[in-house]
Amino acid sequence: MSLTTILLAAVLLSSASPGDEERSVEGTLVDQKCAPFYQESAADLPAHGKRCALGCRESGYGVMVGRKYISFNSQGSRLAEEWLEKTTKETDLRVVVIFVLDSASQSYTVKSINNPRE
Repeated sequence: MSLTTILLAAVLLSSASPGDEERSVEGTLVDQKCAPFYQESAADLPAHGKRCALGCRESGYGVMVGRKYISFNSQGSRLAEEWLEKTTKETDLRVVVIFVLDSASQSYTVKSINNPRE
């Protein structure tokens, strides 16, 4: 089982049941290149900007929940890049990520990335 799967399960699952489950998590969108810095310095995370995230797009994306980083696969990174290109936010890139989780295989697919309710 990969580290990503373990972290996702810890963040999203309170109980497992068979079949596909839609889950959501709220966190901050971060490129994979910058994520290690923000795991150590979470207080600085709101300052991480859209320009940096788009500049580091080749590394892929994920969501930071507290000090846990959940990296996205290529589909999730594509959705993250689309969200970044559309958002008017320049910093504080908080999002709600909707995942479809297959409890049996412990795999997930990012379904959507949205602004959190204010």
